[in-house]
Amino acid sequence: MKWIIGLGNPGKRYAATRHNVGFDVLDRFARMRGFDEYRKKFASLMAEKPPAPPDGEKVFLLKPQTYMNRSGGAVREALDYFGAGPEDLLVVHDDIDLPLGRLRYRSSGSSGGHRGVESILNALGTDRFARLKIGIGREVGRDAADYVLAPVATDDREPMARAVARAAESLDVWLLEGLERAALLYNGKEPEG
Repeated sequence: MKWIIGLGNPGKRYAATRHNVGFDVLDRFARMRGFDEYRKKFASLMAEKPPAPPDGEKVFLLKPQTYMNRSGGAVREALDYFGAGPEDLLVVHDDIDLPLGRLRYRSSGSSGGHRGVESILNALGTDRFARLKIGIGREVGRDAADYVLAPVATDDREPMARAVARAAESLDVWLLEGLERAALLYNGKEPEG
């Protein structure tokens, strides 16, 4: 069983913001791979897909609806209910310190100041879970909170859409071939063209 957690904030107010890129990636992946409709469970929206024969694993998508800085409780509740552990988890989230459109898989580490990741670290009591960071860039001189919670600027929409598409595509690699292979293929600069 595998869990892919997309981080974001619930509600229309946050829907088109950089901070919700984790939700965007999960939604695109769910459409690509024919997941069931999201349903409310564990203070989240959860979708699942039965295992593919012959040896596939069941895959769950989870979008906590608790606001970013309280995501950990929802993640912990879902994992506990299904008897899953941090090794079954991939957290997809924005990263202000990565250039716009850059992807980076990591197997562990600190929160890097991301409140949603910090909440999950605290709830799980470990940093040993996989992450997929999506670079949203940084605007010099602008408050970080204002930047991540503002709608994506017109000039940034296309690079963000490409990043979301590449991130969703990369989830198949993580599921089938593991984190090292996904990192090898997707970490680094966005491909040209």
